[in-house]
Amino acid sequence: MIISSTHDYRLAAQRRLPPFLFHYIDGGAYDEHTHCAQCCGSARSGVAAACVEGSGEVNLSARLFGEPLGLPVALEPVGLTGM
Repeated sequence: MIISSTHDYRLAAQRRLPPFLFHYIDGGAYDEHTHCAQCCGSARSGVAAACVEGSGEVNLSARLFGEPLGLPVALEPVGLTGM
């Protein structure tokens, strides 16, 4: 399977993870309004990979809460990560 979208990642996880774990990770809280908005929003955004030529050296650094980061990626805590 070639993974080319967030939906493909979800399907790959569903095939690989035990059902109880997949459903815990895939679910949302209460009425799942935010969960639905995120899924629908990523589909509407139309973000696509692109090639850029001649841009010189790329600098991905950023500042988050006043701290320098070499790569602007932040992970939030999630429950049951020990599973």
